[in-house]
Amino acid sequence: MKILLSASRKHYDFDNDKLIIKHSVGILCQLFSNVLREMGEVEFISDTDVVKGKEYDLIVSWPRNFFNLTHMNKFKKSVCFLNIAEPSYLKRVLLAEAGRLGCKLSDCFQPINFYNADLNFLIGNDFVIKQYTDAGIPREKISRIAYRHNTIPFKARDKNKRPIFLHLATTLGLRKGFWHAVEDFKKADLDAELWCVGKIQKETFWLNYMAKQTDPRMKMLGWIDCDTPRYTEILNKADFMVFPSFGEGQPGTIIEALEGGCIPLLTEESGFQYYPLGRYIRGDIDIWQKAFDLGNNGFRALQLRGQLLLEDQYNNDTFKERVRTEINNLWQ
Repeated sequence: MKILLSASRKHYDFDNDKLIIKHSVGILCQLFSNVLREMGEVEFISDTDVVKGKEYDLIVSWPRNFFNLTHMNKFKKSVCFLNIAEPSYLKRVLLAEAGRLGCKLSDCFQPINFYNADLNFLIGNDFVIKQYTDAGIPREKISRIAYRHNTIPFKARDKNKRPIFLHLATTLGLRKGFWHAVEDFKKADLDAELWCVGKIQKETFWLNYMAKQTDPRMKMLGWIDCDTPRYTEILNKADFMVFPSFGEGQPGTIIEALEGGCIPLLTEESGFQYYPLGRYIRGDIDIWQKAFDLGNNGFRALQLRGQLLLEDQYNNDTFKERVRTEINNLWQ
C-alpha cells in the first residue's frame, strides 16, 4: 500500500523515527507514522508542503493540508485527523470572547473544507465530537482515539497545606482561558497559589494584562520546556491543574499534569472527559472552593483515580490498534 502522511516535520524526524519536540504533535506524528509503516510504504510531509499529480492508495492528513492534497492528487481512500475543536465553532466563540475582552482574535484556525474524508480520526470528548457532527460530518465517519505522553513520572504526595493551582498551556492567552484562570482565582480569594506556565501571546493586550498581575499569591513562570527537570518538578509539586479552555482536541498538558499527579479542573470544552470535582464553569468559583476544601485522603484517592484512568483509557498500543483496524475496514 502506498500511503501519504501529512503531519509535521518540525515536531518529528520521520527518517530516524525520533521526536524533535516532545509535544503532543510530535507524539501523534510518531504514533501515526509507526502504525502506517506497518501497513505500507509511507511518504511523510509537513502539513504545509505541496504535492501534485501523484497517486496513492491512502492519505492520512491533518486538516490544514487535506483539501489541497486530495484535490491535486489521486487517492483510493482518505483519512483526516481532527486534532482540535471544529474550526467554525472555535472561531465563533473566540470572536465573542475577544470582543468581550477587547483583544485580538489571535489564534490559528484550520480551513473548513476537509469534511469529505472517508474516515475521520478524532481526539477529544463528546463535546468535541458534537461540534463536528453539528457541522455535518456523519457520526459513523468519526472514530475517537486517545493517546498518552508517558513522559512525566508520577509522584504520590500529600496535598500542599497552601494548595497550588497550575494553569499550564503552550500559549497563555485567549483560547486557553488565561484571563479566566487568573480572574476566577482572584475572585475565589483562597489562601492558595496560582502558577501560570506557558508563552504569553505576543500582543499588547496580553502583555499588559500579565504585567498588571501583582497579586503575591500568583507566579507567572513563563515558558518552560516540557523536556526539562524544572517542568517535571512543577507538575510533581502542584495540586490542581486549572484549564478553562474554549476549545481543544485532547490537550497534552492535561495528560502531563495527570501523569505528574495533579487533579484536573476542566471545562467541558477542554476536550478531556474527566471531571473529578465537577465541570469547570468559567466565572463560577465553586470548583475552586471544592478543590481547596478537599481533604488529604480525598486528594490521594483522586491521584490514584487519575493514574488508573490513564492506564485504562490512554494507551498508545490501543491507539495504534484502533488506527490499524479502522483503516483496514475502509477496504471491506
